[in-house]
Amino acid sequence: MKKNQGSVLLAVLLFFYLFSLFFLLMVIDYRLTHSYSESTQNFYTAAIIKAMFLSDFTDEGESAGRQSYSEGTVEYWREEEVVKLIITVAGKHYTFHEKLEGQSSD
Repeated sequence: MKKNQGSVLLAVLLFFYLFSLFFLLMVIDYRLTHSYSESTQNFYTAAIIKAMFLSDFTDEGESAGRQSYSEGTVEYWREEEVVKLIITVAGKHYTFHEKLEGQSSD
């Protein structure tokens, strides 16, 4: 009977090792998935803020400034026909360069 006690102990230790490894892999997968979904959500929020800002932006307005939205802020400045935007959402900065469309006067 004493010969079997070592193999049972080894089997139990192997089981706990495999279980803890499996649990660790699940936690890492969850963290990666959460991080990816959060960064994707922040990027799309920044893209929506950019679209909202550009819909209100006029050529006659200020050439530089800062505007706040409920989900983030926009810092902008105009260089010739390009508006440069730095959008901050949840502590992350997203940079966009948008070419202004020409205004035709009739």
